[in-house]
Amino acid sequence: MLPDGAAPKRKRKHRRSSTRQGHKLGGGKAATPREEFSQAGHRDDPVLRV
Repeated sequence: MLPDGAAPKRKRKHRRSSTRQGHKLGGGKAATPREEFSQAGHRDDPVLRV
């Protein structure tokens, strides 16, 4: 927990793998936040619409 470099590296790798798996499986973790954001109307909504 002391090395700050290990936390971001693991987090980034996990995010990448989860995103790829979601796309491959047909929208798992990657499609959930996108759909939630577009429905809620956050900053991602206008960005995705445009």
